Amino acid sequence: MSSNLDLIYEALELWYSGESDAAIKNLSGILHVNLQSNLIKAGKEPKDLERSISNLCESSGQLFYHLSSPDIEKAEQCWLWVAAENSDAAYNIGLIYLSDKRDIDKAINWLKKSSEMENAKAMFELGKAYLEKQEFKQAVEWIEKSAETGYATAINMLIYFLFLSNQQNKKPRIGF
Repeated sequence: MSSNLDLIYEALELWYSGESDAAIKNLSGILHVNLQSNLIKAGKEPKDLERSISNLCESSGQLFYHLSSPDIEKAEQCWLWVAAENSDAAYNIGLIYLSDKRDIDKAINWLKKSSEMENAKAMFELGKAYLEKQEFKQAVEWIEKSAETGYATAINMLIYFLFLSNQQNKKPRIGF
């Protein structure tokens, strides 16, 4: 099976093993014309080319992960290549460890890396991971940081925490 996604993965392997010319040649043969011209334009500015390859790598990881028969290992490898500078990739690796690999400590490590790059979703998931470990102080701290960015799910969770806290503090009324 040699789908375009597999060919992109092979090109990304070449890129991250230092064979950038071969990678671009392979990518040029399979990418849509517009993306191909963007890569050629970006090639004039090395930072732009690196950013384009990084985005392609993160997107490829998404595709591998969301296939009808996901290839978790290829998705993770795509994200590992770019996780140092791509908060979404680090976040996605954290999610893999939360859901597919069930290693909460590794998940926390990756979610922290993503959170340090100001990823609000990662901050929220990091807070939830700490909740799972019953480390409540750190959980609330990260969920609050996520809420401070305006992330609605985190805000809703804090409101829910307040509601629970208020319910626990109410004393039952006796009488009329």
